[in-house]
Amino acid sequence: MVAWREDDKRVLIEDVLEDSKPCLGLIAELEDHLADDEASPEQVRQYRGTIADLQALLQQKLSRATYEMLRRGANAADSETMNLQAVWRSDTICLCLWGNLSKNPRIKTFEFPESGIGFDIPKALTKVGCAYQFLLTTFDHYSPQSASFYAVPIKKEEEVEPVVEEAEAADEAEGEGEGAEKGEEQVEEEPVREPTMDLMAELQRMDGEEPEEKEPEPEPEEELETPEEDLCVSPPPMEFEDFDGEEDAMDLRGYHTIGPVMQFNILQLPPQPQNKRGWTIVQHLVPPQPVSFDYHPQPIVRKELEELQQPDEAGDVNSVTEGSNPTTVSNQLTATSTQQQAANKKQPEIENPPISVSFKLPSNVFYAEEPKVACWDAERKEWRTDGIEVTKFDEDKRVLNFRTSVFGTLGFLQDFHINMPFQQWELRPLGTRSCRLSIIASINEVAINVKEDLVCIPETPSDAAEDSPEADPEVQLGKRELSHLEGKWMPVRSLIACLRAAGVNLFPREDSSKHVDVPDKSSIAEQRLYEQMALLSPAMAFAWSRWNSEIKDRDSLIVQACEHMEDCSVNEDDYYLFTVTRRHVRRLKIKEFAEEFSDEPDEAVGYHADFYNSFQEFSSQEAKDRVAEVDFQYLKTVTDLLSATRMLVFS
Repeated sequence: MVAWREDDKRVLIEDVLEDSKPCLGLIAELEDHLADDEASPEQVRQYRGTIADLQALLQQKLSRATYEMLRRGANAADSETMNLQAVWRSDTICLCLWGNLSKNPRIKTFEFPESGIGFDIPKALTKVGCAYQFLLTTFDHYSPQSASFYAVPIKKEEEVEPVVEEAEAADEAEGEGEGAEKGEEQVEEEPVREPTMDLMAELQRMDGEEPEEKEPEPEPEEELETPEEDLCVSPPPMEFEDFDGEEDAMDLRGYHTIGPVMQFNILQLPPQPQNKRGWTIVQHLVPPQPVSFDYHPQPIVRKELEELQQPDEAGDVNSVTEGSNPTTVSNQLTATSTQQQAANKKQPEIENPPISVSFKLPSNVFYAEEPKVACWDAERKEWRTDGIEVTKFDEDKRVLNFRTSVFGTLGFLQDFHINMPFQQWELRPLGTRSCRLSIIASINEVAINVKEDLVCIPETPSDAAEDSPEADPEVQLGKRELSHLEGKWMPVRSLIACLRAAGVNLFPREDSSKHVDVPDKSSIAEQRLYEQMALLSPAMAFAWSRWNSEIKDRDSLIVQACEHMEDCSVNEDDYYLFTVTRRHVRRLKIKEFAEEFSDEPDEAVGYHADFYNSFQEFSSQEAKDRVAEVDFQYLKTVTDLLSATRMLVFS
């Protein structure tokens, strides 16, 4: 890190993009160590400090690279427009720069076709040396800095035991002392009893007769001790503090950033190199960092948007678009341009209007609704929506148009719990140490395969949606956005991060019950059932039951289950209904589709302490052999996946 900070030679954007890969890899590794919960408090502080230093250094290097590319803008100017227009990208970072070298007032819009970004150029900026910077990153280093990113439990007041007054305590002590002395005197006064014998037995022995044997008294039955874990009372659900931020501040317990994070800035164009008499004259800034351009747009008034809800669609953008087809940019900026024309007819022209931006959202991220655009406030450490207005969201073309009067880091946020509660779920075997978890959420349907200690999204055939008996168009949403993850095996934690970044979140947080209406179930019984399901997953299928949420019993969980050894879907008629508590598992007489619930047990199967013992009674030998081959890595992987989804409660 020190060597990279002091390196003043690799300052061009190509070098910085290459050097950023090991930096981001180290940040990800340190974040994994923090997530393991095995580090000491001192190590946690050290890791977080190192992560913050690496993130700041990466931002410094990107800013320096931006300055260097702007300083060399004249050398890379477009031959037609004589303006700087260039895009540099890697797998995680994309830098787009436009520099107004020609100062042509006829150029009022521009588009980067490679990155799907378009913007307008207000009149005040067409004749000055300014530059537009768009820096897109696939990572979000800002949200963890916000206080609302972390759940805050409500601290319950501890019950204070009443304090006994000293006088009363002294009297009690004296009373106890006197009682003890009297007790000792009584013990001393009691005569010592000599041992006695059975007189009849001795007489019988003297007469030569054997004494009659007394029947032995029955020994008291040994009481089975209850395991310590069963003596633990199921803790009540935790309560968390409500978000108390301002109206324009984003609650990061209810929302999260998805897709890229965008840095949008208007910068001063540095002095360009000048060639005179065979010499190249270059001015250097100290420090070599880009400088913001002094442009202060008029603040956005929310009522203004309501007055312009019906723009004139026939209006054209009377401007020259450089670097792309004017018709393309006109289509993407139709909403903002026509609204501005309608506003101009009603009121004088605004000297410094907000900047209109169009952004084509990435195809590998699922946006279930219009995303919220927010700007990162570095002082308050929060995402804020004031100063930004979304003017149009074309869901089919995936184009988002917005106006902004603030510059800096912009994020696109979506409801964290938009996919909850789940509609159905199923866990079925795929073979030895292999299974599949299928979840039909509120919007998406996702399948996750488990093999050994890794998980992946299974590859979907092109005609799978048509052949599926449950090919609901609404349920199939989001499958194309996950195509880049199909067939890639990774740890559970990595898959969770990838799905959340893709806008398909199936993993609630510890305080998600504040945002989703779910039944209150014992956390101990829930976790034990996940462990038993993971152990039996190579030979048994488990499925969602509607009775689990309808039966308001906190200590009872109800699931469907049956032995299943084939690599195919499970017939609904094969499932049995089981009720599970912390102390027993019982198979019920009724099936899932019964009209009324009855907890009458099935007499064909006995009463067992857990699912494993119940499985041993009714399963085949082949199923038992498959379960016997389960190893710890597979067991932990499936348990972690089930615990992360919490589908027993969030369904």
